Formats: sequence, structure tokens, C-alpha cells
Amino acid sequence: MDRPALMSSGSKPRLRYYWNYLNRVRKESAFKRVLDGNDVALVAPDFAGAPLRYELPFVGPDVLANAEDCGPYVPIGGPGFYVDGNTRRSTFALYRLGDDEGTVRGMFAGPGAVADVTLAPGDRFDGIVYVTINFMFDFEVDTPIVRQAAFDKIIALCVAENEMTHRRTFLTRFYIEPVPPAPAPNQRPFMRRIAIGIVPRIDYWGRHPKGAPPARTDQDCFIRIVRSRSEPHPFLWPVPPLEPKLMDDEVSVALLCYALGAPTFDEDPATRARTLRTALRASDFNGLAGVVSLALKDVPPQRRVVRAAP
Repeated sequence: MDRPALMSSGSKPRLRYYWNYLNRVRKESAFKRVLDGNDVALVAPDFAGAPLRYELPFVGPDVLANAEDCGPYVPIGGPGFYVDGNTRRSTFALYRLGDDEGTVRGMFAGPGAVADVTLAPGDRFDGIVYVTINFMFDFEVDTPIVRQAAFDKIIALCVAENEMTHRRTFLTRFYIEPVPPAPAPNQRPFMRRIAIGIVPRIDYWGRHPKGAPPARTDQDCFIRIVRSRSEPHPFLWPVPPLEPKLMDDEVSVALLCYALGAPTFDEDPATRARTLRTALRASDFNGLAGVVSLALKDVPPQRRVVRAAP
């Protein structure tokens, strides 16, 4: 999400890029002798008027073996956990976050949110869980314009991009926290504020050579884009089909709900009329919070999903 730091603009390298050097200095005996046993740290001396110190949050060895040798790009528990074990349409990976020039800025987009504001220390996140949805689209009418329109809609459901800074922020606006919080640092439950972000990965059937389609096991959501259909909207069914058929203009939040294994419609208790979901809810990520709690070896496993304030 911190795109300006990806060597494609004039932004300074982030503190996290120097983690490997810090770890080597801390580990090798020759450096320790030079430092007389003193510790070292990664510090940006003047960030928004104050020093910024980079440290990865502590987790126990039963959560991440050799954690002191694992940098910010090593996931906890390994990638590939399912958000919902029953539907298996999306996976996630959990990463630790330290305070650097990118992670201390706003994570979420939405009304009242300012992506480039520096968060107060108590509002920063010490972890991020990337929810990945591998979409495979099969277009009845496969043209570049039709494809790009569908792909743009999917991306616009998940992230927003600042045209001035090119920095992306999540539209999910939810995070996971323990209940109740731990009394002191380095005690369970580890990682107190974990941001949730949805990252779509998009492929389409027509890109692959005829007779050599990709394995279905590599795809989480197989969606057919059609010009017309005779049956009702697939996300209004009690159990959506395995390969939903959507019209060009039906790529919406209900599709994200489907991918997360969450309800895709609301039902009026009096009339039993069904309407498609138009927004994600904290409850859609309760299963994710439970699996994150297990990955972090919470005792007892108790976490909740909170909607982020603007």
C-alpha cells in the first residue's frame, strides 16, 4: 500500500528496508565487540517533528519460531489460511508491523479519513492481515473494455488511491483487537491492533491457451460475466452457486461478501424480501479474527473486529 516507497518516486527509503542490516549488527559478535554490548536501533531522527523508532512487535517463540531473525516480510503461521474454512474462497496472511514512514500513516480510506495524516502512537497498528481473493473471470463477451471495466470495479471495492501521492489505502476500515487488552508489553495477547486489508488478484479465462486452463485449486472465486440470464441474482439465493453468473454492472460489495463466506443479502423479517448487501460489516470478519487468535496462540482465544474511526 505504501507505493511511493517502492523505488518509483522521490520518497526516502523506509526504515523497514534496513531491518536486515540491523539484525546482522545485533547478531554478529564482531559488531557486538565494537558496540561494547550495547544495543542498536533503527531511528528516523525527525519524522513529523519527533524521532521515529522501528521495532517489530514481540511475539512468543511458539507463535513465530526464531522471531528475532524473521523480518517484516515473514508471515506468522505461513500464508494460505482460509478466512472461512467452509467456503474457502479467500485466504489471508498475517504480518508484523513496525513504526516507519509508511506504516504510521492512515491505513483506511472513507468519509472523513485522511490517508496521509500521521497517526497518534495509540492509533497505530502493530500488524496487518492481508485478505487475498484470487478471482478468475470467464467473460461471455471477452473484450479489453469489458474486462477492464470489471477489473476496475473489483479494485475500487477494495482500495482507494490518492492521485497526488499515489498512496493506496484500504476501504475495509476494520481492524482486530484483543478483548481485554494485555496488561503490559511482550505479554499475551500479542499484537494489539491488526489492520484488515483486502487484496484482489485477478485473472481471466481467455488469457490462458485453449486446452490448458489453470487448475481450479489455484482460484478462490470463479465468476462468469454474462450479457443476460434467466435465473434470479445468484447472491440472492440461500446458498450461492459455485460459479455465479453476474451481469456487467453487478460487480458489487455482495461479491466481496461471497468471497469472504459472509451473507450476501439482507432479508426483511416481515416481508421476507431480500436485498443485496451494499457494505461490509465487522461481523463479516469474525471468523478471520478467530483464526488470527489461534495463529497468535491467544489464551483464551478472544478477539473482536472493530470499525476504524475516520
